[in-house]
Amino acid sequence: MSDPVVTPEQEELLLSTTFGMLTVLRPDGFPSTNPISYYWNGETIQISTIKSRYKYKCLLKNDHVAFCVQSFENPMAYIEMRGKATVEDDPERKILRATFAQANFGEPPEDLDPPGEERVAITIYPERIHSPQLYGGRFDQG
Repeated sequence: MSDPVVTPEQEELLLSTTFGMLTVLRPDGFPSTNPISYYWNGETIQISTIKSRYKYKCLLKNDHVAFCVQSFENPMAYIEMRGKATVEDDPERKILRATFAQANFGEPPEDLDPPGEERVAITIYPERIHSPQLYGGRFDQG
Protein backbone atom coordinates (compact mmCIF):
# COMPACT_ATOMS: atom_id res chain seq x y z
CA MET A 1 0.00 0.00 0.00
CA SER A 2 1.37 3.43 -0.92
CA ASP A 3 1.50 6.28 1.55
CA PRO A 4 -1.63 8.42 1.46
CA VAL A 5 -1.22 11.93 0.12
CA VAL A 6 -2.71 14.97 1.80
CA THR A 7 -4.36 17.25 -0.76
CA PRO A 8 -3.86 21.03 -0.65
CA GLU A 9 -7.44 21.41 0.63
CA GLN A 10 -6.83 18.89 3.41
CA GLU A 11 -3.58 20.58 4.36
CA GLU A 12 -5.36 23.93 4.50
CA LEU A 13 -7.82 22.41 6.97
CA LEU A 14 -5.01 20.90 9.06
CA LEU A 15 -3.30 24.30 9.24
CA SER A 16 -6.51 26.22 9.98
CA THR A 17 -6.59 25.05 13.58
CA THR A 18 -4.35 23.32 16.07
CA PHE A 19 -7.09 21.33 17.76
CA GLY A 20 -8.33 17.90 16.80
CA MET A 21 -9.70 14.70 18.28
CA LEU A 22 -7.40 11.76 18.98
CA THR A 23 -8.83 8.27 19.40
CA VAL A 24 -6.78 5.52 20.99
CA LEU A 25 -7.83 2.01 21.94
CA ARG A 26 -8.17 1.20 25.61
CA PRO A 27 -6.93 -2.15 26.96
CA ASP A 28 -10.57 -3.29 27.23
CA GLY A 29 -11.00 -2.72 23.47
CA PHE A 30 -13.19 0.37 23.72
CA PRO A 31 -12.07 3.57 22.00
CA SER A 32 -11.14 6.66 23.99
CA THR A 33 -11.40 10.03 22.22
CA ASN A 34 -10.01 13.29 23.55
CA PRO A 35 -9.48 16.80 22.20
CA ILE A 36 -5.80 17.63 21.75
CA SER A 37 -3.60 20.27 20.23
CA TYR A 38 -1.28 19.10 17.48
CA TYR A 39 1.47 20.05 15.09
CA TRP A 40 1.18 19.25 11.37
CA ASN A 41 4.67 18.98 9.84
CA GLY A 42 3.56 18.31 6.27
CA GLU A 43 3.69 14.52 6.57
CA THR A 44 2.66 13.46 10.06
CA ILE A 45 0.61 14.69 12.99
CA GLN A 46 2.66 15.26 16.12
CA ILE A 47 1.26 15.60 19.61
CA SER A 48 2.98 16.52 22.84
CA THR A 49 1.76 14.91 26.03
CA ILE A 50 2.99 13.76 29.42
CA LYS A 51 3.57 10.20 30.58
CA SER A 52 0.79 10.30 33.20
CA ARG A 53 -1.90 10.79 30.50
CA TYR A 54 -4.15 7.85 29.67
CA LYS A 55 -3.54 8.23 25.91
CA TYR A 56 0.18 7.64 26.50
CA LYS A 57 -0.48 4.48 28.48
CA CYS A 58 -2.93 3.19 25.86
CA LEU A 59 -0.48 3.81 23.01
CA LEU A 60 2.18 1.73 24.74
CA LYS A 61 -0.19 -1.26 24.45
CA ASN A 62 -1.79 -0.54 21.05
CA ASP A 63 -0.39 1.85 18.45
CA HIS A 64 -3.54 2.09 16.29
CA VAL A 65 -5.13 5.56 16.28
CA ALA A 66 -7.67 7.74 14.54
CA PHE A 67 -7.30 11.50 14.34
CA CYS A 68 -9.96 13.95 13.17
CA VAL A 69 -10.05 17.69 12.52
CA GLN A 70 -13.29 19.51 11.73
CA SER A 71 -13.41 22.92 10.10
CA PHE A 72 -14.55 25.73 12.37
CA GLU A 73 -15.57 27.79 9.32
CA ASN A 74 -17.52 25.02 7.62
CA PRO A 75 -18.54 22.25 10.05
CA MET A 76 -19.51 20.04 7.09
CA ALA A 77 -15.80 19.70 6.17
CA TYR A 78 -13.42 17.45 8.08
CA ILE A 79 -10.42 15.19 7.69
CA GLU A 80 -9.95 11.84 9.39
CA MET A 81 -6.64 10.02 9.47
CA ARG A 82 -6.21 6.43 10.60
CA GLY A 83 -2.86 4.87 11.18
CA LYS A 84 -0.24 3.94 13.70
CA ALA A 85 1.54 6.09 16.23
CA THR A 86 4.97 6.05 17.78
CA VAL A 87 5.90 7.49 21.16
CA GLU A 88 9.30 9.01 21.90
CA ASP A 89 10.68 10.88 24.86
CA ASP A 90 10.78 14.63 24.27
CA PRO A 91 12.62 16.14 27.26
CA GLU A 92 13.44 19.32 25.29
CA ARG A 93 9.69 19.79 24.59
CA LYS A 94 10.37 20.23 20.85
CA ILE A 95 6.89 19.13 19.76
CA LEU A 96 5.20 21.20 22.47
CA ARG A 97 7.16 24.24 21.24
CA ALA A 98 6.27 23.50 17.61
CA THR A 99 2.58 23.16 18.52
CA PHE A 100 2.61 26.47 20.41
CA ALA A 101 4.44 28.18 17.52
CA GLN A 102 2.00 26.86 14.89
CA ALA A 103 -0.89 28.10 17.05
CA ASN A 104 0.78 31.49 17.63
CA PHE A 105 0.65 30.87 21.40
CA GLY A 106 4.24 31.98 22.01
CA GLU A 107 6.60 29.95 24.18
CA PRO A 108 5.03 27.27 26.43
CA PRO A 109 5.15 28.17 30.12
CA GLU A 110 7.88 26.36 32.05
CA ASP A 111 5.36 25.42 34.76
CA LEU A 112 2.86 23.87 32.32
CA ASP A 113 3.59 20.34 33.56
CA PRO A 114 3.42 19.02 37.12
CA PRO A 115 6.82 18.81 38.86
CA GLY A 116 8.83 15.78 37.77
CA GLU A 117 6.55 15.00 34.81
CA GLU A 118 8.12 13.71 31.59
CA ARG A 119 7.13 14.94 28.10
CA VAL A 120 6.75 12.63 25.12
CA ALA A 121 6.07 13.17 21.42
CA ILE A 122 3.40 11.10 19.71
CA THR A 123 3.78 10.89 15.93
CA ILE A 124 0.86 9.65 13.85
CA TYR A 125 1.73 8.03 10.52
CA PRO A 126 -1.45 8.15 8.42
CA GLU A 127 -2.31 4.96 6.54
CA ARG A 128 -5.77 6.06 5.45
CA ILE A 129 -7.12 9.57 4.96
CA HIS A 130 -10.80 10.37 4.53
CA SER A 131 -12.17 13.81 3.87
CA PRO A 132 -15.74 13.58 2.65
CA GLN A 133 -18.19 16.43 2.95
CA LEU A 134 -20.97 15.74 5.45
CA TYR A 135 -24.26 15.27 3.60
CA GLY A 136 -22.37 15.47 0.32
CA GLY A 137 -21.56 19.14 0.96
CA ARG A 138 -25.23 19.99 0.56
CA PHE A 139 -25.24 22.20 3.65
CA ASP A 140 -21.76 23.69 3.33
CA GLN A 141 -21.27 26.88 5.26
CA GLY A 142 -17.85 27.82 3.92
